[in-house]
Amino acid sequence: PLDASITSNTNNAIFGGTVGLRTELVHRWFTLGLQPAVTFAGNVSQVRVATDRFFDANEGRQEATSDYFDFSPILDLNAYARICLSENLRLTVGYDAFWLARVYRPARVIDYNVSTDGGTNLRTDFGTQRRADHVAVEGLSLGLEYIF
Repeated sequence: PLDASITSNTNNAIFGGTVGLRTELVHRWFTLGLQPAVTFAGNVSQVRVATDRFFDANEGRQEATSDYFDFSPILDLNAYARICLSENLRLTVGYDAFWLARVYRPARVIDYNVSTDGGTNLRTDFGTQRRADHVAVEGLSLGLEYIF
């Protein structure tokens, strides 16, 4: 049996400045808030694809790497409601949505082709491809605050 492998790794280093706004409606019994923000970020990415013994046991390890830079904006939205249950007890319900553009994921950067020389000799032709993706995360939170 042939023990073949293909692996892929990515490293996304994202940096930038954030601009946001917080607005609240404060009442004696509750507070409603909204906090949108945008980050103007750059993504310095390193992408690596490697194969080992892909077609036969004599085929050695092959590796390809690429470095990319992309503008990668980030959008973040936070909304919350804080309800005063008593003088010392508050209930908070929050929603957060986060969207990150132009990141590289290991499964999407593999550029792999198999070719022949006109006969049965197979040849591995692989590398990296510049194929960015996005990440979207959203969540709901619930908290209870006791003030003493």
